[in-house]
Amino acid sequence: MYRGWGLDPKTGEVTSDDVIEQTRQTIVNLEAILAAAGCTLQHVVKATVYLTDMADYPRVNKVYDEAFAPNKPARTCVAVSALPVRERMKIDLVAYPEGN
Repeated sequence: MYRGWGLDPKTGEVTSDDVIEQTRQTIVNLEAILAAAGCTLQHVVKATVYLTDMADYPRVNKVYDEAFAPNKPARTCVAVSALPVRERMKIDLVAYPEGN
């Protein structure tokens, strides 16, 4: 399982208070983690998205759909009361490398 968040990996700070920018940074971070494990977003079989405000879902979903096209993994979206460090969203992934 891989957990992504919208933090700059060099500073540990939230890249933006904007949920779209946090989602983009989260995807970038997840791609780097997956690459280190020999995977890509196309190896992801399950995603869990956590949102502090469900009104953000359409904007997060647009970024998510672009990143995971054309074969989107199974997904669950969960509303949470809070996330650390001003985060508005977080994504957990389960990936299955080819050949395993």
